[in-house]
Amino acid sequence: MLSVAVDQKIAEGFAQLIQTGEDVARHVQTDSFSSTVDIQTSSQWGVSCLSLLNRVFSRESDHYRRFDKEVDLGAWGGDIDNFLSIFAAPSGATCSGLRP
Repeated sequence: MLSVAVDQKIAEGFAQLIQTGEDVARHVQTDSFSSTVDIQTSSQWGVSCLSLLNRVFSRESDHYRRFDKEVDLGAWGGDIDNFLSIFAAPSGATCSGLRP
C-alpha cells in the first residue's frame, strides 16, 4: 500500500512540474531575433525538475543527466518545449510503477 502512495506522490510531482513547464512555455516572448522566457520562473522550474529527477532516479541516471545537460540553466531561450519534453519522458515509466 505504501508503494502505491509513493508512486502517486511521484506522479503528482511530475504532473505539477509538467503543468508549470507548460505555463512557462506559454509565456515565451519571441521577436524577429530571439525568444526569451522569464528567467526567474524558468530557472526555478528547471531546478525543481532536477530535484525531482534526482529524488526519483538519482543524479547518475540517464534521465537526470540528459535534462541537466540540455537545460544549461542560463540558456533557456525558446527551447522550453524541448526541455519540457525531456523532463516529461520518464514520467510514464515512473507513473506505471516501473523504477530504474
